[in-house]
Amino acid sequence: MSQPAQRRFVEVFPRLADVAEDVLPEFARSLPFHPLQFLQELLLAAELKQQNEWTRAGLTALEAVSVGLLRELQAARALFGDESRLLFDWVKLAIARLVARAALDTGDLARTHEWLIRAVAVEEYCGDGEYTFDYSPLAGALSAPQALVGALVTDAVLDWLGTLFAHSARSGDLLSHAQEIFPVPGKMISAGIFSRASFPSLVLDMLMQRAQWAARYQSQDAQAAAAPLLELLDSGILSEGDRAGIELFLATNTYPFASEPQAERARRALATYFDRYSAANRLLLRIASCWGDSARLREIHSQLLEDLASIRTERAQQAASPTEALLRAGQSFRMLQPVLRAYAESGDAASVVEILAAWSGDVSAQPLVQVPLLAVPGHPVGTLWVSGETVAPMDTTPKENFGDFLAALNAFLDVTILFGDQPSLRPRQRGGGMHPHPEYGRRFEAESIRLLRLDALSEFGTPLPDRLVLAPGLTVPVQPLLLRHRGHNAALSVSLREPLPVRPLRHVALLGDNTMSSAFELDAVTSILERAGVAVDRISPTADAFKSAYSDTRYDALWVAAHGEYRSFQLERSALVLGESEELSLDDLAALPAPSGDRRLLVLNVCSGGHSATFGGPLGVGLGPVLVGRSQTVISHLWPVGFQFAGAFGVLLADAHVRLKDHLDAYGESMQVVLAGRESMLQRLALLPNAAPVAERLHEGIDVGNIASWGAPTLLI
Repeated sequence: MSQPAQRRFVEVFPRLADVAEDVLPEFARSLPFHPLQFLQELLLAAELKQQNEWTRAGLTALEAVSVGLLRELQAARALFGDESRLLFDWVKLAIARLVARAALDTGDLARTHEWLIRAVAVEEYCGDGEYTFDYSPLAGALSAPQALVGALVTDAVLDWLGTLFAHSARSGDLLSHAQEIFPVPGKMISAGIFSRASFPSLVLDMLMQRAQWAARYQSQDAQAAAAPLLELLDSGILSEGDRAGIELFLATNTYPFASEPQAERARRALATYFDRYSAANRLLLRIASCWGDSARLREIHSQLLEDLASIRTERAQQAASPTEALLRAGQSFRMLQPVLRAYAESGDAASVVEILAAWSGDVSAQPLVQVPLLAVPGHPVGTLWVSGETVAPMDTTPKENFGDFLAALNAFLDVTILFGDQPSLRPRQRGGGMHPHPEYGRRFEAESIRLLRLDALSEFGTPLPDRLVLAPGLTVPVQPLLLRHRGHNAALSVSLREPLPVRPLRHVALLGDNTMSSAFELDAVTSILERAGVAVDRISPTADAFKSAYSDTRYDALWVAAHGEYRSFQLERSALVLGESEELSLDDLAALPAPSGDRRLLVLNVCSGGHSATFGGPLGVGLGPVLVGRSQTVISHLWPVGFQFAGAFGVLLADAHVRLKDHLDAYGESMQVVLAGRESMLQRLALLPNAAPVAERLHEGIDVGNIASWGAPTLLI
């Protein structure tokens, strides 16, 4: 290795200055040139810095500091000769894999995809595209002497492999790379990887993720992939904790890796290793021990609720911010899907609601929503509907239409949305997406109807409830479609709480973003409300003014015509935008106190204000969803809409509300006008005071007959 001029370590890696003295007091003074010392000390300092940022501020901060470290690492390469290349590649892999693992744990598929590539790509990562993977750091870690490599590099390689297989198994992303790398773990076992890793659990986790991936995409090799785990389980060399981990994997996996039935294995694992399992793992094993038997699930229902309470506590302690807690909740929610399906198939909607509510809050704090219409999308029949004790459709023939729906959804919104472990989709470059493409509207509408199985609703012999629970959550315009195709108006219950009575409309606060379009809407809304005897306050479009009005008990409704920025995979960048430098983040909104008294109306006539980042999890992660509850209804939009349509919808909603005096009735009537088409909207607007400027903008170029427009409005309780 060439010998550059002596330099202080913190001059070469200034981002590590605050941790250098803690990790390597002598190393911080000058840059050493012994390969082992350089590698070990740099890895220690970088990992400490990354862990500090992850703990302090979460995934976004971790990513920012990691990008900076990679830049410094690239610059430092110039100080050494070509013989140091592998050392730098190991450090790059170690830095990148930590971000990839954190992103996977958080549920951010796009970041996971990006940082898995950054770890081994020959080219510098610059967004979507094709990259050449260099696997020499993996091979080098296996072949180099232990004294040179050390456990830190081995641990990083194992973690990257485990993250790759876990991410690919869940999403179908990077399949060809997972296939190419599939034989490597076998070689690692032969090379004595257990003696190189810091902990055997790192090896076991990688082997389990690899076996899971094989069960999904390379089933002919699944048994062979699990064989090392079974051998280790019987070897007597593992600790009790490591044995408990393997038993958890075998018992809760739908693929039969071992001859013993999973339900029996789950019961035995709980009895043997109960104290070794976290609340989440105990919940998984309890669910697996019933294996879809709803009667047995009801017998342990109270234990499931206790586990969920413990999980909420653990989640709150792990998350760096409220938005990150929401993401973590959505990611791990998949463990409940077998319970939801079993209860729904037995017609037990009340137990579904209780489990859903316990996932996010204390079920005893407020009364839960009573007798809802339950929809379970992603079921083999398409969507399973439950009303009372009746379940539809009666025909249980699998439809296998979920993949078609997801393809249509992702084309329509230009996103990559995953549901559980089902599709094979490639996350798109972060920063765009969530904007509807009307040219894909007809396809999206058709696939949404197929998925929802609206035809099955005719099998119910009694009127349908007007409170809808969607479990798990999904980006689908179920309310407009119910109105359009079944004539049924229902509020989407996000809070899962029984709503309080609606307040009479006496005093309303209006807030716009000072753009021309919002002014026209609010002028018309003001005229409509004042003509009906409602007091109106036009307040300043600032974050402080919004917070003040939000906590003001005088207001029976808050009306916001502004902008919504919502990013499912970057919740920290999601915000209600009221003006230049005037916005409220998702964390800001989630921290607002619930309104007191009877139910208030909050109209968020903004883009994507009704959208939830569900990840196949519960609804409730969004600008509007975090604000719903017993004492507040939110009306907003599932995705971005044109200002022409948004303004017209807002005026129609105000008119309907002053006449019908009920949130849901007003939403239903205004939607019926919208669904009848542009001429119907113009005819109604022509009757309303001060609405001419809004009507003029609803011109021929606005296709209100496309689902991109009429499918967006949603009412949440």
